Amino acid sequence: TARGIKPAPLSYVVVKRRSAGIEQAWDLNLQEGFDLCIYLAGRIEKETSLALMENIRPGDVVLDIGANMGGHLLPIASRVGAEGKVYAFEASEHAYQRQRKNIKLNPDLAKRISSYHVLLMENSNAQKPSGIYSSWPLGEIKQGAIHPVHKGQYHGLGDAKIFSIDEWLKKERPRQINLIKMDVDGYEVPVLRGCKETIRQHKPVILIELAPYIHQEHGYQFSELLEIINQAKYSATTINGKKIRLDEKIKKQIPRFGSVNVLLFPSS
Repeated sequence: TARGIKPAPLSYVVVKRRSAGIEQAWDLNLQEGFDLCIYLAGRIEKETSLALMENIRPGDVVLDIGANMGGHLLPIASRVGAEGKVYAFEASEHAYQRQRKNIKLNPDLAKRISSYHVLLMENSNAQKPSGIYSSWPLGEIKQGAIHPVHKGQYHGLGDAKIFSIDEWLKKERPRQINLIKMDVDGYEVPVLRGCKETIRQHKPVILIELAPYIHQEHGYQFSELLEIINQAKYSATTINGKKIRLDEKIKKQIPRFGSVNVLLFPSS
């Protein structure tokens, strides 16, 4: 650099990237992991993104639970088409506000999206935590705000509401639910407890993250997550289509302090 002066790092940019055959506009912070992936590759979590596109059809209704800043949300909205619908749920104030910016940049897709600032739990009487981990910064961060294992940054929930998917279902009455994408970093057990009637009625395909260590951090047992899925009579595959059994042995296939995304299909 000239005379030893360091240039300011590239941070917020607005770019366009193509996914699901449609160009999407993005407001990105290149100091965060999801954003940099979109900037460089046009999407986040390549295999998960491909699995979503393969299991969603035009006209489908999709629930994006843990939609964050919209990394999967906008491609899903592109994929469902003008006759489809996406309902997005995000608890973090930080992620929700960034998601709203990205939705606003895409007015055609915005017509297909309903976005909720909410922490989904077993019911509306559940205790509200002070915050959740919802961004993965690449630069300097405030000391003490980063998770020691997955390196996520802790953010407050602001005025996020609390309710369950089943409570939402009774109020909103969507015409159908074809697929649920669930990425809630350890809160899968209470979310699924509050989603049993929705699953029973609509039998959607479910893409879910399995992370035994982080379930325990929130006071839930990984065995209960498996029990809820099996009681709903769902079978499982890897996101690449390989059949797997959902029992305690699945832990051996998950890296220590790691996670895997799996697809769940109604057995019927």
